[in-house]
Amino acid sequence: MNELLKMNEIVEFYIEGGRSRSGKVLTPKTGLLSIVVDAYLQGLIDDCYIVPISLCYEKLVEGDFVHEQMGGGKEKETFTSALLAVFKCLQHSHGSVRVDVAQPFSLKEFVENYKLRLDSCDGDVNDDEENYYSGRKKVLKASGDCINSSDNCELSGVNLNAYDKDDANIRSLVYDLAQHISHDQCRIHSVSSTHLLTFVLLISNKKSINLDECVKKFSEYKEYLLDLGHCMSFSGDDGDVVLHAVHLLGLHLLQFIGDINSGVISINSSTETHIELSYYASTVIMLLASQCVLAHVICLVGRQNVMNVPTDSEVIQFNKDEVLEEATLMASLLQNEFIFFAPCSSLESSLKATFSNMLSNDFFHKKAEDFEEMEDEQSTKERCMRMAMYLEGEEECEYTYKEDHFEVYQVNNMKMERLLELKKALNPTIECYCVVAMNFINLINEDAIESEFIKNVRNDMSQRLTHRQSFYGESISMETMNNSLKTYERLNVVRRYKAANLRFIGLVNDFTNHKVLCNFIQHIQSFLL
Repeated sequence: MNELLKMNEIVEFYIEGGRSRSGKVLTPKTGLLSIVVDAYLQGLIDDCYIVPISLCYEKLVEGDFVHEQMGGGKEKETFTSALLAVFKCLQHSHGSVRVDVAQPFSLKEFVENYKLRLDSCDGDVNDDEENYYSGRKKVLKASGDCINSSDNCELSGVNLNAYDKDDANIRSLVYDLAQHISHDQCRIHSVSSTHLLTFVLLISNKKSINLDECVKKFSEYKEYLLDLGHCMSFSGDDGDVVLHAVHLLGLHLLQFIGDINSGVISINSSTETHIELSYYASTVIMLLASQCVLAHVICLVGRQNVMNVPTDSEVIQFNKDEVLEEATLMASLLQNEFIFFAPCSSLESSLKATFSNMLSNDFFHKKAEDFEEMEDEQSTKERCMRMAMYLEGEEECEYTYKEDHFEVYQVNNMKMERLLELKKALNPTIECYCVVAMNFINLINEDAIESEFIKNVRNDMSQRLTHRQSFYGESISMETMNNSLKTYERLNVVRRYKAANLRFIGLVNDFTNHKVLCNFIQHIQSFLL
């Protein structure tokens, strides 16, 4: 690769680690990218332009990964199986493929901007886990747990010119570059007919849906995605597009019963079906991840038991700062599932921008009259606080008034149905995270072999689905389970290690206390409505 770069040749490669079994973009690995960065930092090349590219498949060419997502092992590929797969592929229609190309950016400028970010922090910047740890502080506050300063890895020695590939700043630079590329790929990813149809079907949470209702929802979300700046890989009449998508997905997933005027789309009820449908729907959820998180938290904060669309007389209000704080925590827990922001930005600013966008789309509006009432109430509290401190002999009051803390918003009942649908999109993932956390109780007394622990979690989920304690078959996904374990490991809740050629999992010392662990589990469960 170095020789090709020195000759100014174009080098094309798939970013490593991004291929998932769930349709989501995984946290990228940095192997090949590190070679490109090394070539620049060593002076082998003056600069190079990086061009993120996204491929949108209407239907998977190489088949699905349901077997692996259900806990089965990866099947070994042989020459015979590869040959049979080619013939099988040629016998079926796989729709269209769309290639989207993002705006190229200079590696030289990216490195210079990274240096400026380091310099602005006086050489000490938090690594990619910053949001995890800030979120953990909030989650574990009620547990009485303390985060030591050593939990945040400081990157010192800002001199990138003194090249050392093992330097923490170099590793962080390459990681940020990989994250930036993945973020751009997500941002420009097109939505196919199968992606949007499966999303509509899964958020409806029904076994069947009328064609007219499905087409209406399909059109609404198509327009919403277009308003957000995303592209569709299809065109034409929405009714025809929906029927085309049903045909592409196949009878093993969907069935169309009846005629065009009074037809019904029926979903096969097996867990395998839901897992495969969720693969296609993940593209839309990925593009609407921030909206889904905010919708989920608004429903949680605004009304604890919001299950149905409220009547006109019901009023659902929420505090802006409370919603943004809870949304930041929830998004930090899901950072192994979705890429919420580019490395040059922050999770908080990304969620604030999404909040403003939802406000402009009339999901909710600010209640000015309630703000005035709460301001008067705050003034009274402030006077009482000053009086109390005066009586205690303190001359100055440290209590300050923060206006943003009292920005109260009211949900638009006309948009409540869509808010609930966006919330439902994350329910399977949150449900999986909750069940995994609940099974940590079994690790209090002793560590367990990780494969056995995951097997027990899967059995627990299967029983919950059987007894209707869980409602989302796709929550049993192996990839989501593994992502949840990565998150809990990075939050220092569990530790994963190898011993005697086996991989073990156990609780970190603080969480071997039953009360502390139960408090943590309750905080995670609070996100599941």
